[in-house]
Formats: sequence, C-alpha cells, structure tokens
Amino acid sequence: TQSTWGSLLFLNLVMALVRFAASRAFASRAFSSASPSVQGTLKSKVHSALVDSGNKELYSSHLYTAAAFYFNNLNFVGIGSWLEIQAEEERDHAKKFFKYIEQRGGLPAMQAIPAPSNHFENPLKAWELIQAHEEATTQQINECCDLALAEKDHATYNFLQFFAAEQVEEEDTTRQIIEEVKAYSALPGLLYHLDKKLGKRSSSK
Repeated sequence: TQSTWGSLLFLNLVMALVRFAASRAFASRAFSSASPSVQGTLKSKVHSALVDSGNKELYSSHLYTAAAFYFNNLNFVGIGSWLEIQAEEERDHAKKFFKYIEQRGGLPAMQAIPAPSNHFENPLKAWELIQAHEEATTQQINECCDLALAEKDHATYNFLQFFAAEQVEEEDTTRQIIEEVKAYSALPGLLYHLDKKLGKRSSSK
C-alpha cells in the first residue's frame, strides 16, 4: 500500500542518514589520528629545548662553513677542509636531536638560522669566534641536561650525555688550534704548517 511504501522510504532515508553520520565520525577520527603529535612523550619544556638545540647545531654548521669560506679564500685550503668536515659533523648532531624527538613521538621543527659572517679581522679572530661559540654551546647543553633532570626525564638526560662529552672534546680541539695559530702568527707563512696538519683530517663518513 501507499502507507507501506511511505514507511519503507522513510526507513531507508533514516538508515542513509545514520550511515552518513557514522562515516563522517569515522573520517573525523581518522583525520584526528593522522594529525602529528608535537610533543609526543616529551614534556613541553624538554621538547622546546631539544628543538632549539637541534637548530643551534645547524647554526654551528653554518658558522664552520662560513669560516671555511674565509680560509679557502686565503688559500689555506687544509684549514678550510677541516672546517668543512666539522660543518658536516655539526649537521649530523642536528639530525641526532631531531631523530630523538621523533623516537619520543614528537615533531621536530625548523627555525630561522641566522647567517654567520664570513669576514674576519684575521685567522686568530676567526678561531676565537669559533671557540666562543663552542663555549656557548657547552653552556646550552648543560642547561638542557639540568632541565631534563628537573623534569625527571632520564632518557633525555642520558641522550644528552653524548653531546656533553662531545663539547669537552670540541672545546679542547679549538683551544689547541688557537694556541698554534698564535704561535704561527709571528710570521704569516708559518700558518701553512697548521694548514698542512689540519688538511690531513678525513671525513668520518
């Protein structure tokens, strides 16, 4: 009868609306689950500190590259090569930070990296700037370690120990180079001895 067909049509319409609502809910849940977690299992302060550290390592890479340009321009290509290899190492450090954030379920982020100058008053000033930068990096890593302990994030504290130890080595290396540059600065030609020595460094890759 007409009333029966009307009831069936109404029922089919209701079922269609139910299926449509269910599909929308499923799509909404799927979209929500696909959205990235910014912090993951990291606390907000720790996540921010790790992101900052990774980007500071990228700046370190830029600084070493700029210094390499300077020394290459002076025909100290051995020193330039050493600095280029160090720039690669700093980029690897940045990757370690970003990979760790991902392993904790977080989302790394790129920041604007300031452009370091490739103009220096003399070779000694270039190395003194690098040394000051390494000292600042050490302080920043130590602050990250303190934060990780304060937040009771022992996994992050353990992760940071690699960088704490690395900074001891990097500060010591640049300090020794500075002493050699000072000794060789008495006669500009003597700097080529350091150039030859540093040029023997090979990439770890």
